[in-house]
Amino acid sequence: MSEADRIFDAANAWSARVQRDAEIRELRAGITRAETQCGSCMKWMTPSCPRERHDNRTGQWKGPSAQSVKCDQFKMGVGYVKSLEAARAKLAAMEQRQ
Repeated sequence: MSEADRIFDAANAWSARVQRDAEIRELRAGITRAETQCGSCMKWMTPSCPRERHDNRTGQWKGPSAQSVKCDQFKMGVGYVKSLEAARAKLAAMEQRQ
């Protein structure tokens, strides 16, 4: 194996490590967002949301963006629960491989 091959192998290994670390950070951030922000609530963007308000001028419901902090009536939607479990399992598997 030439010196150039060893250099490229080391660079590829380092690149794979950086990508794995970035994916772990993104998974952690996504899990935290889903657990703490308004957008993953069952009531978000519905009349039953305590923060949504009806705008009589436009006839539309308006409220906080999905990045708002969850309120005391927060109830995570079923789809989010399943995707959150999958993300946690993937994160655990990735952390074990390190």
